[in-house]
Amino acid sequence: ILIPSKFEGQPLVMLEALAAGCPVIASDKIPELPSCVRSATHEDLDEWVKAITGVSELDSKDYLESHSIATINANWQEFYGKLIEN
Repeated sequence: ILIPSKFEGQPLVMLEALAAGCPVIASDKIPELPSCVRSATHEDLDEWVKAITGVSELDSKDYLESHSIATINANWQEFYGKLIEN
């Protein structure tokens, strides 16, 4: 998720993305960024491009896979299977 804000406190969307395992790139204007958040200088396009291309597909691949239709269907099948067994 990209948070290029010029004025921002602690954006809830950043915390939600982190909780979901999504990589976050935020403006250097946001105070007290967690160490796991990549930062880019506000309005520096080259730095933003470098930050975005620096996020490996592997950073979010597991997260995205865990939310694929196949994985969700398998989770529901397992859940209902356990209910039927009990």
